[in-house]
Order: sequence, then structure tokens, then C-alpha cells
Amino acid sequence: MTALRHLRTSLLTILFVTAAGLSGCISLDLEEPPVIDYVEKPVVISDTFSIVYRPADTTAFSRGPKPQAVLTFKFWEPQFFESGEPETTRISLENYENRYWLGRIIVPKDAVMISYYLTNVPGENPLKTRNYPVLNPKGVIPVKMSYYRIATAMQRSSAPADSVLDMLKKEITLYPGTYDAHILYWSLYYEKHGRTTKALAQIEDEMTALRHEVGDNTDLLQAYALTYIHGIGDRRKAYDVTKDIPDAYLHPINLYNRFLIEPNQDDKEMSWLTMTEEYPGNMLTGKMTLSLLLSYMTNPEIKSERTAILAESIFNKRLSSLRSSGVVSYAVRYLFDYYGSINIEKTMPYVQDVLRIDYERDIYDNITLLQFADDLSASAEYSGISIDIANKALQSLEKDDISLSAESVEKEFLQTAESKRLVTADLKGRAYYAIGKAYLQTGDTQNGLSYLLKAEPLCYSRKADVLLALARAYGNTPRASEYATQLLALEPTDARLSQISRALPKLGKGGSILLSEAAKVRSRESKPVPALKVQALNGQILTEEALRGKIGIIYFWSPNSFISRTFFSNLQLLYSKYRGRGVELISIDTEGKLNDLRENPGDYSYTYPFVTPVSDVVKDFGISYLPSVAVVYNGRIYYQNSAYTPGFIELLEAQIRTLVPNANAKVATDGKTGK
Repeated sequence: MTALRHLRTSLLTILFVTAAGLSGCISLDLEEPPVIDYVEKPVVISDTFSIVYRPADTTAFSRGPKPQAVLTFKFWEPQFFESGEPETTRISLENYENRYWLGRIIVPKDAVMISYYLTNVPGENPLKTRNYPVLNPKGVIPVKMSYYRIATAMQRSSAPADSVLDMLKKEITLYPGTYDAHILYWSLYYEKHGRTTKALAQIEDEMTALRHEVGDNTDLLQAYALTYIHGIGDRRKAYDVTKDIPDAYLHPINLYNRFLIEPNQDDKEMSWLTMTEEYPGNMLTGKMTLSLLLSYMTNPEIKSERTAILAESIFNKRLSSLRSSGVVSYAVRYLFDYYGSINIEKTMPYVQDVLRIDYERDIYDNITLLQFADDLSASAEYSGISIDIANKALQSLEKDDISLSAESVEKEFLQTAESKRLVTADLKGRAYYAIGKAYLQTGDTQNGLSYLLKAEPLCYSRKADVLLALARAYGNTPRASEYATQLLALEPTDARLSQISRALPKLGKGGSILLSEAAKVRSRESKPVPALKVQALNGQILTEEALRGKIGIIYFWSPNSFISRTFFSNLQLLYSKYRGRGVELISIDTEGKLNDLRENPGDYSYTYPFVTPVSDVVKDFGISYLPSVAVVYNGRIYYQNSAYTPGFIELLEAQIRTLVPNANAKVATDGKTGK
């Protein structure tokens, strides 16, 4: 075992065996008491100890194989970033004067032993594990990290905070350079003392004193930064502490923090490149990549060519950390749209991947397949491929294969049974929609209409697109007028009216009449707002009364969905723009109970309230996809959008403008806006 090269060579021997040990085992030092007696999560911390086995049959010394001790070690990384699998080694016991078998075990200084068992012992089950309590040698100064490891074991066993702090204090007193112990000590101290300004001042005084004692070095500064991130929740201060350390020398968590805080987009990219090169398998690499790509995709100021270059780089890296984050699926969807807008033939390499029987389902999930099918259905040449891909998605859905992101860092829908039901139905509707459009491209109106009519009651995330396709299919007929009116009732925007005018010129000429009829339908068919009861972090309860007389934006997000968190700043801009005109915004954490906000308040420094549900508001609004948004007014739901699509914020603003009086009027002063 590689780590055994780091073994401590002390000759100290602790002879120990558990009370529940083998019947033939004895202890040669019964006076050595355990420091802590753990049952479920035992560890051993010492230089050496011995395993003793006395066979019942003394003739066993001269025949048969030697007994072996099979030992399992866990090697330690810093407390917040433990990694690596336990390692197992075998040690043969030696004959000690024909009295017993003896094995002297040396525990590596950077490891703990979590279990052992003996083999080649008659009548014993080799799978039976002997667990150890925590030990420290009597009368000997513990090795570095010893008290720290005991403290972490105590913490895992829910020991009192004071006891854990005392153990950590012993560690940092003996070994001031144990920075992991400092991080944990300061974090626990801050929490125990109520996260007060006074507690923070005490911690920062100790940081200054430690800096004078051990001198400036990169590890010390990184320990300070990690304390600010994990213990204090101040990412900005952590960023400032490490700003002079090059990317390549940063711990992955500090590098990720730099990426989050860094305002310059080019510098963000450099941090990302460093992360993928230095820490390709780290989970944070996936999160950083996801954050970078989504920020590019949702920022209209970043050119599509630059986003495509980034997406191509992500797709080609094929790192496991990127696959598990779900970012590769986002990348390939973007690339498909991007190349398809230039020349649909450029998308064929992705199509060929998907048409394989053994296609990579962790990249080409059902949402991705249906995006491909939708895009290809607009081309008569590729309509057959569109139908094949849509049917492939339908087969997957029929098998109940809806684990679109269950194993992914990124969740595109809520992980509940009700959400699964809604998403499954919606995706089937999207498949029918793509197949229907494809048939219409081939001139098969009968099959085309049949599939579109099957899609219409199911496909709520692309409802407006289905209505537009139906209006086109029915031509200049009363049915077409009905679907066009429903479309404008759902999305009364200039863009949708323009689409109707191009597809159905006769209907388009009466655009004002269509919009008027759509407004009546919208008013008549809008659903009542369900009972709304949510709670802010400070305990304040908000109900639907808070939105009375207001145009309310209700935004549904989750800490498990990067794409839903990407829009916080866009929503802030929208809120500031329309707040003085009677618009209110509440942001509902659908899954996290505001825990992430509590731990990282700086990430949520916006002026609109973040709340968590008290009533069944998520279920009552029929929320499944992330993000989702609803616009309510006078007790009615006037607009609801599920799942991210390009133009998510622009479409939301268009809906607000239909309800805000004089939305286009220039506001001269803050006083007039009511700010």
C-alpha cells in the first residue's frame, strides 16, 4: 500500500483486543483505556498495536497456513473535503515461542484503522469484522492530527460542541500548523456563539495571532478562506484573502469561490480551465462548468459563437464530473440549436449518436431527444428522423424511464412522484407534437393533426407552440381562429401575433380583433390563485393577501437546480423596473427550506423576498419543472411558464407589460414610481 511509506517508525506498542474478540484472543495491556468508546463509527489513532491469537490446538504452530490479519484503513483528507476509498492490507501473524500468534500493526500517521478480521482461523467467519474504539498512547504526545481526528469522530457522534472544541484546542495548541483543525475550531466556535460580531472579532484576532506565529504562507491563507466560506458564510472575504494566490495553487473550493465572485468573464474562464486541468474528477468541476455554461446561455450580451465554443469544449472533454453534473446535456442541446440555425446538416453528428441502440443516455436524456425531434420536425428532409427520435423518447417514457436527472447534480424537475407524473405526461405530449409537425411536413395532414390533437391536452410546457401548430394545420378556418385566439390568450405578445400573421395572413390582418378576443378568453379562463402561505427566513408569513391589488410574480426555484438560480439577477432587474408600477415578486424555494440561503446569505442579496412553502403551494400550482413562474392579478393566474426556454425572462416581461398600465410610459422620477 502506497501510503505505508509514510508509516511512523516508533517502537511503542499498544496491545489491544475488543471485548467481543475471538475466544482465543487476549490483551497484553488491559490498563490502556480507550479515550472514547464508539460503537458505530470506531477509529484507531496510535503508532502501533498488536493482534494476539492463541489457538486451542498448540500443534497448529507446526502445520497449516499462518493466520492473517486483514486490516482496513481510511486515509484522511481535510475535514471538509474527505475523499478516497478505504484501503485494505494483509499481515501474517508470527509464531511467538509456540505460545500464540502475534501481529504487530503499524497505523499510518495519515490514516485511521476502521476494522480488521483474521483468516486461516478454524471455526471463524472471515467476514466477521472487529471494530476498534479510539485510542491514544499513554504518556506519549499524540501524533499530529490525532486530536483532530478524535474531534471529527466526536462531531459525527453528536458529542457536545464544548467537548469537540476542547479536543480541537488540544490539537492546535500542540500543532499550530494543523490548519484543518483551525478551520473546524473557528467554524464551530462561530456557530456556538450565535454567529455574532463579537465571535467573529475573536476569530479574526486569533487568525492574526496565528499569522504572526507561523508566518505568511499559502496554506494558512487558504485555511482562512475556507473558514470564511464554510464556517462564516462570507464568500467575498474568502475571495479577498486569496486574491494574490494563482489559480493553479488554490484548493478546489477556493478556486470555485474565486470563480463565483470574479466579475470578469475572461478570468472566470481561466479559473474554469484550471479547475478542469487540476481537478478533473472533482464534483466542483461539474458545478463550475454548469454555472459557466448557463450564465453564457442566459446572458444576451454574450455572443452565441462564444457560447458555442464553450459548449463544444465541454462536450469534447467527456469528463465524468461533467457528465454527472448534467452540463454535457445542456451543452449538446445548445450546440444542436446553434448549428441547426446555421445549417441543419451540421447537427447530423449528434443525430448519429442518438440513433445508436447503445446511445449515451446520461448525455442524450429524454428532454434532449425531444429537443432534437422538435428542431428536425421543421424540415421535410429530416422529418423521418424526427419521428424516429421522438418514438425513441416515447419508448423510454413507456418503460417509466423518467430518471432524467435523478443522479445528476442538476435537477430539471422536482424529485417527487407527482412531478414525475406531470413531467412524463408533458414529455409524451412533446413527442406527439414533434411527430405531428413532422407528418405535416411530409404532407400527411391526417396523421399530423391526429398527433397534434393528442399533444394538446398533455404538453403544458410547450402549450403555445402546440396551439400555433394546430392553427397552421387548420388553415384559414374557424378552428384555426379558435387556436390562434387561445395562443394569444396564453402569450399575448407581438412575436406570437407576428407568427400568426405569417402563417395565416387572413387571420393576421385582424390582429387587433384577435387580441381583443384573446383578452376576453384570458380573463374568462384564467384560474383562481390557490391558497398561498409561505415563510421568509426571518419567520414572517406571507399569504395571497400580500399580492392583493398587485401584479404578482411567483418564481419557483430549487437549490438543486442551477438553471433556476441563474435568473435571480434577471428577476432583480425586472423587479426594480416594475416595482413602482404595482408589481411584487416572491421567490419560492421548492425543495431546500432556505438552508442554502441560511448558509450562504451573500449569494441571495436581492431585494425581493425568498420564502419556503408552508401550504401545498407547489402542488397547488402544478409545479414540476425548474424553473417555473406564475403571474397573478386580482386573485387569478394570468400566466404560467414551466421549464427553461430561450427568452424565459423576455417572455415573462412581455406578460407583465400586458397587465401594467402605461408600461411603456417614461417614468420621470423615483417618486412617481413609488420607489
